[in-house]
Amino acid sequence: MPDFLIEKKYAEKKRRVVGVDEVGRGCLAGPVVTASVSFDQTITTASKANLLEKGMEWVLELNDSKKLSAPKRKEFSDKIWKNAHVQISWCLAHEVDQFNILHAAMIAMRRSLWPFQRLAHVVLVDGNQNPFHPRYRAIKGEAELLGFETVETLVKGDSRSLSIAAASIVAKVYRDEWMAELETYYPGYGFSKHKGYSTAMHQEALKKLGPCPIHRMTFDPIKTMFPRK
Repeated sequence: MPDFLIEKKYAEKKRRVVGVDEVGRGCLAGPVVTASVSFDQTITTASKANLLEKGMEWVLELNDSKKLSAPKRKEFSDKIWKNAHVQISWCLAHEVDQFNILHAAMIAMRRSLWPFQRLAHVVLVDGNQNPFHPRYRAIKGEAELLGFETVETLVKGDSRSLSIAAASIVAKVYRDEWMAELETYYPGYGFSKHKGYSTAMHQEALKKLGPCPIHRMTFDPIKTMFPRK
C-alpha cells in the first residue's frame, strides 16, 4: 500500500493535495478516463490508530488499482466517493484519434482537475508527464491560473501516493462500468469482458463485425485492418 509521506509532506505546509490518474490509454476502443481525488487533511495526516477509531481502516488498503481484485476496487471506489472530493473526466475515441492518446490523456487530466480550482494547492500526477505543459495543448500558465502552486509527477505514483491510488481505483471502476454499458449499444465485441483492450476475442470480433463508433481508428491493428481514406 502507498504510504502517506507525500501527502503528509504537503499537509505540514498546510497545502491541500489532489491526485490524478488515467485508465484506458492502451485500449483499442472506448474513452480514456481520468479521476482526480483529494482527501481532507484529517485523513492524510491521521495515524493508523486514528483511522481505525474512525472506521476508516480501509484507507490503509488502498493501492494501485491493477493490484486489487474487481470486487475490492468497487468496494473502495464507493468509499472514496463518500469520503473524498472526486471528479471524473474523459476524452472519447474520436478525441483520441484527433489529438493522439498521450495528448488526449493529458487533456482529460486537466478536465478532471479544473473543478479543484482554488480548492487544492498541489497536483500529484501519476507518471512523468505534466498535463499542464504547453506541448499538451495547455494554456501557458494554466496551472497557476487555477491556483495550483506545485505540479509533481510521480512514476508509479499509484503505488506511492494515497491520492493517486484512490484516483486510479475510481477511474478504473468508472471506465469498466461504462464499457459494460456500451456493450448493450454495440453487442458482439465483448466490451464487458475485455473493456476495449486488444485481446484475441476483441480482434476476432473486429474481423467479423468491423469497427464501431467507439473504436480508435488510429490504433493498430485497426489502422492496418481498416485504413482511413
